[in-house]
Amino acid sequence: MYIKVKEFPNWGEPTLMELCYRIKPTFYVDGTLVVREGDPISEILFLLNGELWTYTSRATDHCNNDKDHLVDGDFFGKELVTWVQGLQADSYTSRLPASTKTVKALKNVEAFLLTAYDLKEIFIEHKQQQAEPEINPEGQ
Repeated sequence: MYIKVKEFPNWGEPTLMELCYRIKPTFYVDGTLVVREGDPISEILFLLNGELWTYTSRATDHCNNDKDHLVDGDFFGKELVTWVQGLQADSYTSRLPASTKTVKALKNVEAFLLTAYDLKEIFIEHKQQQAEPEINPEGQ
């Protein structure tokens, strides 16, 4: 499911395992407002079952190429991946990105979520692992 996030496959297996440990199950009933346009995106949602409707109040976006329905296997929250990649390890006050769309459950939705906090912790750990020099066991 996380393979659809193009940056994740570049992460090592230990980092991806940590990502899997941190995701949480969630459920939205029919008609639930998940996020409102302009509000902070605080999580990535990976849809397992159901349907989300995404829409915007801006008239110029009626003919955009983005999907307006998210279904099984889709995810919402790619802005968080971009956001976390721009953070520094000591940057704890950075504001979450604002949603450019309103997201509402069209049908009952079963999903996994990854919070912005968990994503940030995983990404910082991933960057630190990449920065660590490899230790040669022979001392050379």
